[in-house]
Amino acid sequence: MSQSDDSAFFAKIDNNIRQYPEVVTLVLAIIGIFILAYSASNEWGGFAPQEIKLSELEQYEGMTVRAEATVTDAYHLSSGPWIVDIEDGSTNETIVLFANSLNFIPKTGDVLEITGESARYKGQWEIISQANQVEIISKWNEDTIAVSDIANDPAYYEGKTVTVRTYVKSSPTTSYNTTSFNVGDTYENLRIETEETTELPVLITGDYVEITGTLRFDTYWFSYQLVLEDETHKVEIIS
Repeated sequence: MSQSDDSAFFAKIDNNIRQYPEVVTLVLAIIGIFILAYSASNEWGGFAPQEIKLSELEQYEGMTVRAEATVTDAYHLSSGPWIVDIEDGSTNETIVLFANSLNFIPKTGDVLEITGESARYKGQWEIISQANQVEIISKWNEDTIAVSDIANDPAYYEGKTVTVRTYVKSSPTTSYNTTSFNVGDTYENLRIETEETTELPVLITGDYVEITGTLRFDTYWFSYQLVLEDETHKVEIIS
């Protein structure tokens, strides 16, 4: 094709564009839709969030990051959001996953893949995320649980023998041949009950303990409690 032919060809295209601008606009819009659809199918459109350790959150404040971390505690607010303490061994600070909702009930020991915004709230670093941005990589093995696990899903544990690691919140007292005391953390409280004849270590408020018992619903107290009711059930002071 000669130079004059090239000029005639492009002149014809230019004339068609000027004559049918609405057609050109429609074609460009369709192309744009296809580009957006392709980008969406690639989750982040080719711009994947930075994979980081929790100790690096400060470097990415305000940015979208991705991290793998283990649940150490979880609290479901009555208003709906989840506050989940997480760790990955890279920092001694308490790091929080904050999500308005989750597609599962997180349990102590679950390993999660989390995508969200790195932010600092009241001096504490956190990842702000959404339900579709948090996935379980591996499930907790159910060897030991936290009081929050029971609070978040009591029906799952009711009638089962479980081992809880938590803190003593009140020293044991005895009444009507029954000894009881409370354990838990900042958010949760669990009553421990056993017969007066059961041998217990000397417990004081603040002791970190491991307790094995059966979760029962007490109709008198109208709450769940952990009952030590056979020889395999016990209380041990960890620290």
